[in-house]
Amino acid sequence: MLEKHSILSEFPEHRERIVSKIGADATFARLVNEYSRLDSEVYSLEASGTPVTDTVIEDLKKRRLRLKDSIHQAL
Repeated sequence: MLEKHSILSEFPEHRERIVSKIGADATFARLVNEYSRLDSEVYSLEASGTPVTDTVIEDLKKRRLRLKDSIHQAL
């Protein structure tokens, strides 16, 4: 089943901190925005059935994971 992986759903225990940091830290906000953009791109490609290679999807997912790790470290 396809699902979106919003950063708030990935770290529900940090919801208030994430929201606060997005408003106070431009670098953190950029990380979250890029994560959200990649998550939407992965979801759209998978949902639409657009023919792309597995490598393309895997590369996007790896980039999203690296951003998730960076966001977690920033928390």
